Amino acid sequence: MFARDASNPQWLIVAMWAAVTFAGALLSIVPPAEPAAAIRQAATSCCGICLSFAVTSLANRALRQTRARTAALAVIVSAAGTTLWLLDSWIQVMPKVTILSLSALLVRRYNWVYFTLLFGLQVLVLALIASMRASASQQRRLVEARLAALRFQVNPHFLFNTLNAIATLVEERAHEAAEEMIARLAEFLRVTLSDEPQVLVPLAQELETIQAYLDIEDVRFGGRLRVTYDVAGDTACLLVPSLILQPIVENAIKHAVAPSSGGALISIRTRLVKSDLVLTVQDRGSPHGQFRQTAGTGVGLRNVEARLEAQFGARGRLETYRLEDGFVATLRMPIRRASTHEVG
Repeated sequence: MFARDASNPQWLIVAMWAAVTFAGALLSIVPPAEPAAAIRQAATSCCGICLSFAVTSLANRALRQTRARTAALAVIVSAAGTTLWLLDSWIQVMPKVTILSLSALLVRRYNWVYFTLLFGLQVLVLALIASMRASASQQRRLVEARLAALRFQVNPHFLFNTLNAIATLVEERAHEAAEEMIARLAEFLRVTLSDEPQVLVPLAQELETIQAYLDIEDVRFGGRLRVTYDVAGDTACLLVPSLILQPIVENAIKHAVAPSSGGALISIRTRLVKSDLVLTVQDRGSPHGQFRQTAGTGVGLRNVEARLEAQFGARGRLETYRLEDGFVATLRMPIRRASTHEVG
């Protein structure tokens, strides 16, 4: 069975020859009518379809070659046009004669040009399709590479901070806390490294990953780190970029929790606004809220902005603003559901 794809060359072949057959049939009923001409035209079209499949296969191979590609395509088109011209000429003279004469071929010499142009058009369309698919594939690979690079920027930065914290705990002889942090770090890395960078994950899974990260930080800050969640029930199954919230939460810990002796509150909220999923991370309790960085100035925030843009285009964006005692970061992205999502 043919693939149900309008750009599939097989469908284009059948459609092209169906149009040729239909046009020939219309001409055959013009007075003086020649019903047999329609039959001969249909036979020629059947031969053309069979030859076209062979041309498609050979042309696909030729298009993958870098050397003598144009010459190979020219030979394929000329050979196909000549073969169909000979078959058509033989079909037209049957059953009057069984052997083609030179005069019969010369009478139909313009058919050679016609058939060769048909095959040439077919190969041209095939080449355009192959070029567009190659371009789309290259663009997809570039986006995936960019997403991978952005995603993998998160882990080294996070690891550096975590390992420093573990080293500090060891120096302070807080061995149980250090062991607990190592165990939680191992679990966090197991979860995060198992996901492909360009793959979207359910929001519920992303929040579980963030909680695993917060569990690590909780060892460092104890009761100074307080977190609340306000997750709308209809958002938990929606898809988001993997580890997209981690830099935002890390930013809140760095500027709100770490400098404050009394700790700070981090609130994570999700909601739907028209056709967008909106994720908000807000911290309160920062003693230096007025000095907080805004979008585009911090490495982590720039990373989030770039990932949203690469994944969703203009519909993915990060909005930030300062409060007197904190900071708010809002991520907006189009709604993606697991049943309809396509990756790239």
